[in-house]
Order: sequence, then C-alpha cells, then structure tokens
Amino acid sequence: MRRCICLLMFLSITVSVFAFDIKMTAPSFTAADPSNTVQVELVNQLNSALAFSAMSIEEDLYEITGGINSEPKDFIQAWGNAGIFASHGATQRAYSGYRIVTFTIGSTLGLQFPVNPTQFIDDPGFIITQLNDSGDISLGLSPQFLNAQIGFNLSFLVNNLYLGIRAGYFRMPGIITGFKYNSGTIGVLANYQLLPRINLFGLIDWKGVTLGTGLIYQGTELGLRLPLGEMSIDVLTAPSDFGNVTMTVDPHLLMNMDINTFTIPLEAMTALKLVFLNIPLGVGLDIGFGKSEMRVGMESEIAVSGVNPSYAYSEDNGELSVKAGGAMPPMVFNIKLMTGIGFSMGPVIIDFPFTYYFRGNGFGFGMTLGVSL
Repeated sequence: MRRCICLLMFLSITVSVFAFDIKMTAPSFTAADPSNTVQVELVNQLNSALAFSAMSIEEDLYEITGGINSEPKDFIQAWGNAGIFASHGATQRAYSGYRIVTFTIGSTLGLQFPVNPTQFIDDPGFIITQLNDSGDISLGLSPQFLNAQIGFNLSFLVNNLYLGIRAGYFRMPGIITGFKYNSGTIGVLANYQLLPRINLFGLIDWKGVTLGTGLIYQGTELGLRLPLGEMSIDVLTAPSDFGNVTMTVDPHLLMNMDINTFTIPLEAMTALKLVFLNIPLGVGLDIGFGKSEMRVGMESEIAVSGVNPSYAYSEDNGELSVKAGGAMPPMVFNIKLMTGIGFSMGPVIIDFPFTYYFRGNGFGFGMTLGVSL
C-alpha cells in the first residue's frame, strides 16, 4: 500500500505540477581584501559566473520536471474526493437488524481514476499522455488503514433505530525515507429499519430495507520529499585566476497535502444471506464538504568548490525554491452503488464491501471483521 501511494504521487506530481517559476539564487562571494580593486573585480567576475550557472541549472530543472501546471485543480480535488470515498471504513451497512450491539474493525481504500479502469488497463500510458497534454489529471488515492465502529440497537427508545459511532486513526512510521502519512476518522451514524427482516428456517435471511445517514469527518496529512538528482556545473575553469570552480546542487521536491472532508451519507440498503454467505445491495448519495490543499516547494544544498580563500570568502550560500499548489473542495454530490460479499458464522462477521461512484470514476474498497450480538 505504501509503495502504491508513493507511485501515484510520483506520477501525478513530479510530472504534472511544474509549469511555475523555479527560482535559484546563486551563491555569492566577497573579496578577502575589499581595498584590493583587482581582487574585487575578480570576485565580481566569479559572482557573475555563478549567477549565469544558476540560470543554467534552472533550465535543467525545467527539463527534468516537465514544466506543465502549477495549480493542478483536478488532481487536488481528486484526493479530496478519494477521502470521501474512503470514509466508510468498518461499515456495518450489510448487517442490519442485529439484536443488541455490533462491533467491527477494518480498512478501506478510496480511489478516483481519470478514466474507466478498463481504459487504463488497455492503455497504461494514458496517465502520462494526459499529463503531457493538459498538465492535470483526476487521480486520487486515500487509504484508511484502521477504522472501528460500534453499533447499538436503540429500539428500546425508538423502534427499529440503530446508532453507530465510527473512529479511525493511523500514523505511518518512518519506514520510507522522505514519506509521511497520518489519517484520522470520526463519525456518528444512524440507521432505521424501514422493512423488517424475513428469515426462512435460518437458511435464507433477507435483511429487509434499512435507511441510513450520519456525519463523518476524515482528515489526512501527506508529505513527500523526492530527490531530483544531484547536478554539477563548471563555473570557472583554468586558466582563470580562481582555477577550477564547480557548483553542485542537490535539489529535492517537497510536497505536502492536507485533506479534510465531511461526508453526509444518505443510503438505502438491503442484503440477502444464504446460509453463511451475505450479499448486500444498496444505493445512496454521499454529500461531501471540506477542502483538499496541496503545497509544493523545493530545497537544495548548494556547494561551491575551488574558490581560493585568500581571494574571497562566502557571503551567501544561495537558495533554490519554488511555490505551487492550491486548494479545492471535493465534489458535493456523489451518487453511489453499494455491494460486496460477506460471510457470517454465528456472531462473527467477515465483509468485503465495494462502492462504485457514478461521477468521476470513483471506487471504495474495504475489508471488515466484526462481532454481532
């Protein structure tokens, strides 16, 4: 999963967000003896050569990064949409009508593709082609590794009413250098059993029809630091008065995303249990609010070698920087079809929910384990 996140972000960021102004401030030097006019002139020549070399490095960075789009709105929104799609971790929607309480834990993955996945399979190079053509792409990913939900039968207060509390948290340890990932979820859900369950001899169990709603908050912090490769350039070569002067730059792309979404699900759900196999089916609408924000920058160590300290000393180490990114809200209305496959043996639940979103080629996948009493 971690490799998948890095790959998607690498493809979508390093190729697509760089049609902005990359700025390199060249290192500068000061004459060791300011009263020595010859030395001052030589240092001025050195600083001019460093500034010219910095322009050359900027051009090389443009070639490396592709120079397309500094504010990829579709890409930024897609990550927010994926957060909406991933907000249904540890769902209990396929196991309504329990007697007392149900507890579930699980993981979920939200995806938004720029095209139908079958087209992507037929033409894997589509992503790169679209990035080159338009500089933006509706590609987003939101894994929520650990969620838990507890549901209560509140029929003693209101007949056929069920209340659920959902929470999730995951903090990725620093296994991958330059990559961080933190996520959290909290929500309150309510379900009403509109049509009652029908059980035939314990072999066939129709779950009836349940209507559900609630409010779910999902937040994700994502950080990526990618090396672009060390670059070295000859600033001055012998027989200059300074000898051979070389400038070396080691640039790194810095990308951070903060995704905060609120989801109001409106769902109508049913399920059919055959012995121990449970097959759900439902339709619904996820109303999404919030914001997905991306910030892009660059940092680098800049080193100049070969300068004779008797002529000059460093005054400014120089700087490499860039600014890009933006903020977008997720899609507000997300119509969905819910299904999957599950197994229940006594009180034990094993469920693999699947959700298809009709707008934007959105998908939600999950795995859930639980106990229903």
